Amino acid sequence: MVSVSAAVMAVGTLAGFGLLGTRVEDSSGGAFSADATLVTPAGPAFSIWSLIYLGLAAYVIWQWRARSSARAARIAWLAAVSMILNALWLGVTQVGWLWPSVVVILTLAIVLGILLHRLGETPAGSRVEAVVVDGTFGVYLGWVAVASVANVTTVLVASGVARATPWPQCSPSWFSRWRLCWERSLPAGSAGAGASRPRWPGRWRGSRSDG
Repeated sequence: MVSVSAAVMAVGTLAGFGLLGTRVEDSSGGAFSADATLVTPAGPAFSIWSLIYLGLAAYVIWQWRARSSARAARIAWLAAVSMILNALWLGVTQVGWLWPSVVVILTLAIVLGILLHRLGETPAGSRVEAVVVDGTFGVYLGWVAVASVANVTTVLVASGVARATPWPQCSPSWFSRWRLCWERSLPAGSAGAGASRPRWPGRWRGSRSDG
């Protein structure tokens, strides 16, 4: 099961690198490009995938030799599911399905969390196992957690949520600026109507009286 899932993930990875499809940063209309949002990791940060894929390849080989290990058996199906979800995420982004990509990556994070929890219940049998299994899936979960935040933000921005109700640029340090900021956030026309504007205490308006 793990080997088959790894093969599926490999195909998805080739698509994500642009060898069998469109590169991730160019897919979905460029929604996942490095400059798409303020929280999208810089391009070089994605090189961590090389480390993750190398670790997963080592894990596949390790689990071939650890068929009698109860620890290996407890995480095998979770590891397989994580690889399928990895390929599925690359697939849905290829066709521009942004919201499904959020569901997939959050599910992947949950699966990896359960997997790491199971690994934590019993210690690794050797240093090699600790590095290849615990280390690989630990880095995998850490990066997916970061990627989940970036993924959700990307989809929200692409859906126009962030631009729907822009907040005026202002500093909350001074009350006068806060007041200006508040007035700018009022619906059009309401701030211009004298009856609808609040009457502020004199010292906040720069005078000693309301008159």
